[in-house]
Amino acid sequence: AALHRSLAAGAPRPPAHLPPVPRPRRPRGAGACARARLLRRDRGGL
Repeated sequence: AALHRSLAAGAPRPPAHLPPVPRPRRPRGAGACARARLLRRDRGGL
């Protein structure tokens, strides 16, 4: 949970009243899969 929080802090989200800005596409590295798995696990645990 702490790792997820640090990741979220590292990537601040735009204000809710602003439309989501499309992020530049980057090749998915090994960390992307692990991050998605971690997010999915955290979402399921909540």
